[in-house]
Amino acid sequence: MFTSLNNAEHERIFNDPAASGAELNNIGALYCAAADYHQALRFFIKSGEKKCSNGYFNVGFIGYENGYAFPKNLVTAADYYRQALVLDSTNKSAIDGLKRIFDSTATSCSDLTNIGGMYYKAADYPQAWRWWIKSGEKGDAAGYSNVGLLYENGKGVTKNLVTAADYYRKALALESTKQSALDGLARVSNHTTTTVATAHSNVSAQSNRDAHLNIAPSKQNPVSEESKRENNACCTCSGGFCGCAATLTCFESFFSGCYSFFKSCCSDINKRDDANQASSAPTRVPSSLVR
Repeated sequence: MFTSLNNAEHERIFNDPAASGAELNNIGALYCAAADYHQALRFFIKSGEKKCSNGYFNVGFIGYENGYAFPKNLVTAADYYRQALVLDSTNKSAIDGLKRIFDSTATSCSDLTNIGGMYYKAADYPQAWRWWIKSGEKGDAAGYSNVGLLYENGKGVTKNLVTAADYYRKALALESTKQSALDGLARVSNHTTTTVATAHSNVSAQSNRDAHLNIAPSKQNPVSEESKRENNACCTCSGGFCGCAATLTCFESFFSGCYSFFKSCCSDINKRDDANQASSAPTRVPSSLVR
């Protein structure tokens, strides 16, 4: 590790493609200790570009959160902390840096909104949601409007137009002329109305189809009273014996009718026997008869 400044040697290392990110970060720390913050930031940035997570953290912490090299800018500081975590998700210094900015009462709602936008551009939608919710809670209409957009498009959250509309309304409660919220609410309201209308149309169409199914018997195929009587008949006669067909609910009328008819058939048989002077075989009940 370097213990003293050697500008010529440091410049050689800075321009050496083989120089590691950690080496460049250490040189930056030397310049920082000497209060040469601009030179320190130069090496820290180069270190981050060489995939050193601590390099990007130092840029955010020295250069922007504390404003040693540039005017304080919490959005830019948070962006460097985010980039540090992209390189090393366990970088405790970067995690703590973001937590400080998120929890600080000094962080403005517009800063929170812009940091959310930074995450949105990086396609880290859950983090964008988190920062925008915080922004809205601190009174920024843009924060709530942006949350509505996430729900409208289903980015980082389950798509939900009702929830989207709720956040657009929250934004308008904070700023009634917020154009992004007005436009968003109009979009989701129009989509919801169209969806309801389509559903209503589908139900009506289904009702019409059902109505066509429940039509009266066709005039071309009338059901005659004779057919009804035949369908409801308890028995028929064939070849001199009785064959019955009836439902269980017709037992009483069935047996009464069959008995009368059977008696009549037997009487006819006896008459024929007397006329022909011949004996007849015993009458057998068909096995299909309902007993």
